[in-house]
Amino acid sequence: MKFQDAKNRLKKLANGKYHEVSFALGEHSDGTLRTQVWLYVEKGHSSGFVRNFDIAFAQLEKELELTRNDEAHNEEIPQEVAA
Repeated sequence: MKFQDAKNRLKKLANGKYHEVSFALGEHSDGTLRTQVWLYVEKGHSSGFVRNFDIAFAQLEKELELTRNDEAHNEEIPQEVAA
């Protein structure tokens, strides 16, 4: 995935919220390359530092889905129980 593609995908996923995408490329003395990707969406949702964009998006989407499920569950709790 190209950086611009990842940026566009994250913007859509963030749905108007602040978001960040980082990509780092390191090279060891033996010539092997190491990549590091990090995705972030407002309110502390991140992919963590992982090897590629596919893994980063899978982790971020999972975290966002868990948050949406928690928020939906909390909305279902009657106010007198939640208080």
